[in-house]
Amino acid sequence: MSRLAFSPGAGPEQLINGRYQVIEILNRLSWGQTCIALDTYRPGNPECIVRQFRPVTDDTDSWQAAQDIFHREAKILEIICQHDQVAQILDCLEIDHSFYIVQDFIPGRPLSQELNQPWSESRVINLLQEVLEILAFVHRQGVIHGDIKPDNLIRRSDDRKLVLTDFSGIKQVRTPLVGVQFSAIAALGAFGYIPTEQVLGKPRPCSDLYAVGMIAIEALTGLKPLHLEEDPLTGEALWQDYATVTKDFA
Repeated sequence: MSRLAFSPGAGPEQLINGRYQVIEILNRLSWGQTCIALDTYRPGNPECIVRQFRPVTDDTDSWQAAQDIFHREAKILEIICQHDQVAQILDCLEIDHSFYIVQDFIPGRPLSQELNQPWSESRVINLLQEVLEILAFVHRQGVIHGDIKPDNLIRRSDDRKLVLTDFSGIKQVRTPLVGVQFSAIAALGAFGYIPTEQVLGKPRPCSDLYAVGMIAIEALTGLKPLHLEEDPLTGEALWQDYATVTKDFA
């Protein structure tokens, strides 16, 4: 993967807050960027993930609203990250009208790399149990993840457990956003893993469950969700012809 500047005009060795040395851009979107950086303050300069978010307006009132939202969501993330299978928050920063969240880099590989062949029913059940346990903890905090997909589930190298990452799409269940739409919170998930209500900008806790269900179907069939036909009346993915499962599981 090519290495790009983290912000316009900056070199690939840019230091964020004089501490985080950018070494690689993972993605660059209209609302911000995500990179791998070295934490120069910690022994050994370990890698970390830095996510930058830019509010969509420079209006003073909207900027204040964006600040309030960012700091509120940062506090929520600190609670969520108490779970052993959620990527830990290392730092939250506000620099030059941008917000930054720094998280642990998880050595391992994304679940997407394991889904190229159909899984057995028992293996998929174990997957569901593990992911749903993490998600239950997240939902108990009154939060929707909003972007659950195989690339955001990392198989940690040291213990082989799945770790849920990238909470940039989180949305509080009970607290509506007023005024500014802060893109870090309003972000949509990946198509194929999101239900209709989320496409319409109205995610609910069951939206995360839909995503987990689509991951399970992908594991069973070895097919990406977008490659499956849908029932024209219900919109349900038609996957049963591509997997052999027990009646109770189906």
